[in-house]
Amino acid sequence: MSSDRTTLPRITRTGQPGADIEHQLRTLLPMTRAIVAMHVRTDPARFAVAGEMDPVYEEAIRGTFAAETGRQVRVWMAELPTPEGGWLAAGYAMAELCEQDLLTLSPRCIYIHDVYIDPAHRSRGIGRALIAACREWAAQERISTLRLITMSGNGAARESFTRHGFRPSTVELVMPV
Repeated sequence: MSSDRTTLPRITRTGQPGADIEHQLRTLLPMTRAIVAMHVRTDPARFAVAGEMDPVYEEAIRGTFAAETGRQVRVWMAELPTPEGGWLAAGYAMAELCEQDLLTLSPRCIYIHDVYIDPAHRSRGIGRALIAACREWAAQERISTLRLITMSGNGAARESFTRHGFRPSTVELVMPV
């Protein structure tokens, strides 16, 4: 099976019993570092990351967020088949079930923290598949709203999310003090 533009990605939820968590960590942590670095480069005042983010993502990937913090976080990994019969990590999504959206005062939503697709594998349906995983979780929880924030300067992401059914809701203004 080849990894061409028509091959659908395999979406796997991380941290599941029986999963190879160490493999998932080795696969996902470079992508989480890439998204954090992109945020810091794009808006260093907002995304000044104090310390290493690996422990935060590692905790989410291991599936212990809910048990240790009361937060309900899920991480999905997207992989594409390789010609050799293996799988190549191509992206991930991380989302959290929020009991109340304090911004809009609406009840329960799924807040999507990250959607990352390796630049070499974009435009292959990976984002659509990851958003679908978030939608499925929302349906299981009887939640009718997905929320996310994207960088104002990331027009490609905004266009992609709009194509997937998201619409602008709020404009955040930031003033450094």
